[in-house]
Amino acid sequence: MHREIKEYPLDFAILFASFLAVLIFFFHLRFSLPLEQRLLLSLVSFYLLWGLVHHWYHHDLSLRVLGEYFLFAFLALLLGWSVFRFG
Repeated sequence: MHREIKEYPLDFAILFASFLAVLIFFFHLRFSLPLEQRLLLSLVSFYLLWGLVHHWYHHDLSLRVLGEYFLFAFLALLLGWSVFRFG
C-alpha cells in the first residue's frame, strides 16, 4: 500500500480528500437519516468507481481486484446502514 501511495500520490490525494469531505458532511447532516444514507451510498459508489477506473487506467484491473472492490463496497454499505438504522 505504501508503495502505491508513493507511486500515485494524486490518485490517493483525491480519494482521501473525498473521504474527508464526506466526513465533514456527515458531521453537518448527523440529524438527517435519509441524507446520511444517500451520502453513504454516494461515498461507496465513488470509492467503487474510483478504484475500478484507477486500476483500469493503470492496466492492473483483474477479476480479483474487481471482486475485492465490490466486496468491500458491500461490507461498507452493510456496516453503514446498520449504524444509521440502529445508531
